[in-house]
Amino acid sequence: MAKFIKIETTQFGIDLYDTTAKSIEHHSTQLKQRMAWLKFINGIEPAATAMGIKLPFDEYRFVLDYDAMVNISILDLALLVRQFYIAQHHWEKLYFSKQGYALIYEAISKINQYNKDLYTSLGQRSDTGLNQYKLIIDRIKLYKGTYDFEGIIREVRNRVASHIEDFKVYYSIINSIDIDKSLLVMTEFVHILNSLEDTITILLTCFQSDLAKHASLNSGFEETL
Repeated sequence: MAKFIKIETTQFGIDLYDTTAKSIEHHSTQLKQRMAWLKFINGIEPAATAMGIKLPFDEYRFVLDYDAMVNISILDLALLVRQFYIAQHHWEKLYFSKQGYALIYEAISKINQYNKDLYTSLGQRSDTGLNQYKLIIDRIKLYKGTYDFEGIIREVRNRVASHIEDFKVYYSIINSIDIDKSLLVMTEFVHILNSLEDTITILLTCFQSDLAKHASLNSGFEETL
């Protein structure tokens, strides 16, 4: 006989499901569009070079790769948030927390790694975008302190999620996760990533303006942005 799982229906749960569903739909579509643009950019570079048109193709690729990381992180975290909410068993919640913490660690590490490059790109193109980015970096610093990034999040990623050095250590660390905070840890970081995505979109709009100056290269660009 099939066993039905009972999930408590609350306004919070309804809102969470609605929000994550919209986020998954939006960012999966956006990721596909960005990848189409990357293909387009790579496709026109030889023609631009042949015509002597100088455009910052390496910068375009860097920002699109970075944007893909942000969109994928949002997508995966949205799924983890939803699964965490409907999880029935304590171990399920620990598992989804583990996955979320590891993803957050990787995303912040990438943001730190490419901080200077994105800062430079925004600084050259948009004061508004640069100011937004500075605020986001401040939010990430506060987030790291609030949720013990250098402690539990790093430990989960390094000694539980990516590599199991010893199962007693694994058990000890994963059980130290405070699942009462996990949902907030993940959802708050999604909000930060959404703000980062909005800032990157300012750069992409600038790139669109670059290409708009060269009609011979710009065919099909509007459909891929």
